[in-house]
Amino acid sequence: KEETGFNAIMDALSDEEKKSMSDANLCLRHFRADKGDLKKAIKRTKYAIKWRNEFEVDKIVNAIHNPTTDEDRKLRSTMKHEGSSGKVYARGYDKEGRVILYFYPVRENTYDGKLNIMHLVYQIERGIACTEKNGLEKFIIIMDFEGWTMKNSPPMSVTKETIHVVQECYVERLARVYMTNAPFMFRTFWS
Repeated sequence: KEETGFNAIMDALSDEEKKSMSDANLCLRHFRADKGDLKKAIKRTKYAIKWRNEFEVDKIVNAIHNPTTDEDRKLRSTMKHEGSSGKVYARGYDKEGRVILYFYPVRENTYDGKLNIMHLVYQIERGIACTEKNGLEKFIIIMDFEGWTMKNSPPMSVTKETIHVVQECYVERLARVYMTNAPFMFRTFWS
């Protein structure tokens, strides 16, 4: 059934969309995430590809790893500043070989939503690349809220966009999220 679903999604994509896929398993992940609902999987796959192109994910990654223009160098410098506080980074693996992304919201050093999301996307891409070296697709997130207050939290729009990106643009990539030192107010979400 998965092979049939995968093929149906691939058939629904244009040649341009196929070239823009993040990887060969994108359609399969969407088919699984949408529990075999082909219409929904096609729509969400197309959205993820469109988002990836519009957000210029490959440009961000290439600018950081191999800057060739002044614009690339400026973007690289900006992303280095975004990451300088250690608010999000990929380091190490769990017992199954999945990369771990560490989030420290208290370390937020900029409040430019677009740049925050660009940095997040770069770290996710980096994490996926590391995880794929082990033949896997998913990553782990550990969020440490030590010292967190509403005062030093990112704007709600950035939090919503973060959830959107992980949920809609990196479908079936997140294995688990662990939260440490969660504030008392978070208990409302778990009740």
